[in-house]
Amino acid sequence: MIVFDGHEYENADDVPDIGSFRCDTVENGKRNYLGLSADVAKLPKKSVCPEYTDLKTGSTAYCVDDGSLYMYEESSDMWHEQ
Repeated sequence: MIVFDGHEYENADDVPDIGSFRCDTVENGKRNYLGLSADVAKLPKKSVCPEYTDLKTGSTAYCVDDGSLYMYEESSDMWHEQ
C-alpha cells in the first residue's frame, strides 16, 4: 500500500503524475499545493484522477518559480489562474 497526496494506492503504477506539485496543507477540505509552473497541467482534477473526489472549490496551487497562483473550482473541474 502506498500513500500519496493523502490517498491510498495498491502499487506505484496507480499513483497519478502531478509533477512537482505536492500538497502543503489541507484545511476544511481545501488542498493547498506548491510546485513548478511547468507542471500546472498536471494538477489533479476529478475527471482525470477519480480518487480526488475530496478536491474542493477554493483549493490552491502556488507556483514557487514564477509566483503564479491557481484556484480550483469544482463545477467546472478546472484550475483557474488568479
